[in-house]
Amino acid sequence: MKLRSQIDDKFKWDLTEYFSSDENWEKIFEKTKNNYKKLLKYENKLNNKENIFSCLTEESELGKDMELLSVYANLKLKEDSLDSKSQARVDKLEKLFVQIDSELTFISVELKMLDDNFLLEMAKDKKFKDYDIMLSEIIKDKKHMLSKQEEILLSKTSEFSGQFSDIFDKFDTCDVVFDDIKDSNGKTYKMNNSIYAVYGESTDR
Repeated sequence: MKLRSQIDDKFKWDLTEYFSSDENWEKIFEKTKNNYKKLLKYENKLNNKENIFSCLTEESELGKDMELLSVYANLKLKEDSLDSKSQARVDKLEKLFVQIDSELTFISVELKMLDDNFLLEMAKDKKFKDYDIMLSEIIKDKKHMLSKQEEILLSKTSEFSGQFSDIFDKFDTCDVVFDDIKDSNGKTYKMNNSIYAVYGESTDR
């Protein structure tokens, strides 16, 4: 089986649509790491439409950068699961996401503390058209609301609770070696997780 470096570029996905280079990814990572703290100014102030709209708008912009960072980092790791640089990139991104989720938990908590009629009023307001579904869902979820301290504690568990799955994925992808398989003509093929589904759909039992 050929290494990725031996494959023609036309058969590889083009990640430059997300970031032109690893260095460019790092710049946006640092920008996100610094910018999310700007949202902390809204803590204990989400009690009027102006502050709520500004907060949701800034949070939405932050979310766009987070999504791009995540897609690029994870696809880079999929290119080569053994690449330590790609693994380190994903690890530090996950830690940042846990940190952001923990420190910005107050947003969802404070919105859930608002009166249902006020939330419904905002959901129907054209100014909040990009957030109407989210606001409606908050009303439905209020009965499951925890305190701010409990929500923050819950958000912090994601970093270690997901480690079990991550460890298995790395082991399954990088360390497990399968026996070769043969077709009906006795020709030998390499077997791995990536190609398993293709062989599983073959008409050659």
